[in-house]
Amino acid sequence: MAKKNLFDKAAAKKAPAKAKKDDKERIVIAGKDFDTNLVTLAKLTKEIKNLETELEIAKAVVKQNGIQEYIKLYEKLKRNPGSYNLVSESGASAMILSMDKYIKCDENRAAELTEKYGEGIVKENTVFAFNTDLLNKYGEVISSLIENCTEIADEDKDNLIVATTDFEVAKGSIDSAMVTGKGKVEDFIDDIKPIFAIKNPQTK
Repeated sequence: MAKKNLFDKAAAKKAPAKAKKDDKERIVIAGKDFDTNLVTLAKLTKEIKNLETELEIAKAVVKQNGIQEYIKLYEKLKRNPGSYNLVSESGASAMILSMDKYIKCDENRAAELTEKYGEGIVKENTVFAFNTDLLNKYGEVISSLIENCTEIADEDKDNLIVATTDFEVAKGSIDSAMVTGKGKVEDFIDDIKPIFAIKNPQTK
């Protein structure tokens, strides 16, 4: 039998996992009215959770079909159709709305979109903020011109202001599938990822 090393011994000493024990106080409230409401709360909470899951599944299916029909309509009209009504065989309906809003993209994705569709497809947003620790450290002198202030250490000046940059598809891009996207509507929509909304779902 192989001799155990220090790691094996340490692993063997590990305490077995203990089952969590609910050691919270249990306070019983007497009365039928309280019991009825607590039972209703528990039941409805569970039902709502189940309904929310069903709702998300239904939304996903309707939206997926809606986007496909939107692409076909875009190709047919040669322009952004904006919104339209999606109808089922039973007469149930919902409005599918394409929005001039887009899922955020990172720097790498922004570079890919720019390379594929040109400079105007992505908007770069940079937000400047003071480094809080350094702002507190130099609070009494911050009103002076930073570059000329001798009371702030040179090595801290470059770190005093923090820049945060994110990227997003430029406004109006959804209207340019026939030009910027060169008519390849499905590929273009899949690349820029506009947000689609479902409005006014109703049965007949």
